[in-house]
Parts: sequence; C-alpha cells; structure tokens
Amino acid sequence: MATKDHPEEESSPLLDSFHHREYQALIGMLQWVITISRADVCYATSSLSRFSAAPREGHLSRVL
Repeated sequence: MATKDHPEEESSPLLDSFHHREYQALIGMLQWVITISRADVCYATSSLSRFSAAPREGHLSRVL
C-alpha cells in the first residue's frame, strides 16, 4: 500500500455483485500468498479484507 493511503475513507461507488465476488476471490488468493511465506503483503491484505462485505471500486483497484 502507498504511504498515507486510507482505504476506510474511500467514497467511490459500491461494487456490483459480479465484482464483489471477484474482490472476495482476490482477497482469498492474497491470503494464500501470505500462507506460502509472502509476509510482506500481510498488512495490505488484512487492511483490505475488512471491506469484503461491502467493497467499493477503489478497494478493488487497490487489490488489483
């Protein structure tokens, strides 16, 4: 994540159901990446996984 990036202040539109599932799948993939010893992405993944229930377009762009 970029320095001073605040995903909790994101105000872009909510994702539609297709992109919502895509977001959740990407978060799941990142959690597996952490499991196979990529601890450097742990903070960003955990920070963005908080928004899995209602992600916004800006959250998806950060994950990608």
